[in-house]
Amino acid sequence: MNLKKANVFISNNLKLLSLSIAIGLFACAISIFAFSSPGSNQPPNGNPSFWLSSGTSMYYSGGSVGIGTTSPNYKLDISGSGGMFHINDIDNSAFVRGATILAPNLGVGNHITYAVGVAESANNLGSMYFRYAGAGSALNAMAWGFYGNDDLVSLLANGNVGIGTTAPGQKLSVAGTIESTSGGIKFPDGTTQTTTAILGTKGILQIIQVVKSDTWSSTNNSYNWQDVTGMSATITPTYSSSKVLITFNVGKLHNINGVGVRILRNGAEVPGLVADAASTRIKTTITVVSGFNGDGNHSDGFSFSYLDSPGTTSSVTYKMQVYGEGATTVFNRSLNDADSNIEYSGRATSNIILMEYAP
Repeated sequence: MNLKKANVFISNNLKLLSLSIAIGLFACAISIFAFSSPGSNQPPNGNPSFWLSSGTSMYYSGGSVGIGTTSPNYKLDISGSGGMFHINDIDNSAFVRGATILAPNLGVGNHITYAVGVAESANNLGSMYFRYAGAGSALNAMAWGFYGNDDLVSLLANGNVGIGTTAPGQKLSVAGTIESTSGGIKFPDGTTQTTTAILGTKGILQIIQVVKSDTWSSTNNSYNWQDVTGMSATITPTYSSSKVLITFNVGKLHNINGVGVRILRNGAEVPGLVADAASTRIKTTITVVSGFNGDGNHSDGFSFSYLDSPGTTSSVTYKMQVYGEGATTVFNRSLNDADSNIEYSGRATSNIILMEYAP
């Protein structure tokens, strides 16, 4: 080999050596960049195959992945600003499943949750979760709530919706007050209710009943009006123009000298409920003379009805008072009250019925 050929040979081999060294250094740099932990010159856990491949897929065999953070607290932890996560599914089929979260080992009564908010504290984190009741159960549910205030709304697999309850028994079950600010409530027959009236805007709107099945006796027998305990009832009219039909049914009332009865509205006499004034005579609604001439066994019952016009939407109370003639007055029994199966010794029951009517 002459000197000229030797120089060409050496020169060509030096070029090949330099190229080989450059390729080796580049491959080393790529390896360090791709597989090293941030801030480290070594592969994570000493494993140069941190990311693994399977066909056209790449996967990570353990640990957590951080995007925008070097200390991921979850399997995938993303930290940053702006749009954090985006899925663009270009499928145009009738049903596109954009994302699926499964927990095949979820226990009965447990939840899998998706939450969004500003902090993990009371009312600062909203959540949507799946509540598991059992395999294929119609009671499996999607629920919505807040941190510390779960289960505000539940949608069961059977189609029932609960607000304030996790066990709705109807298509809509509400534990609380329902408010309609407009439109009212539409019923299956196509009618819509927009008023609070119980039976409509006209006719009978409400009925109140009070029953007295025990007995009572007067404590002051010196010609005084006394309340009969339990013989009062209260109604709150829907309209100031409403009428109130008052009915008192008394099973037994007894005073050996006779007894006067009156009905008061809110503690006051009302014309029509008592007689007109006549000198010093007492004004009664009805007078009972059972047991007259000292008969302590035979007593009377009676009924009284009156259509009143209270002219208010405030509560109205009607009550019964009795006025005995210097002797004990008894209610729902005879004066002697013998322990016997004879009819006049029997006990009785009484009641008051108040019925609001809107003309």
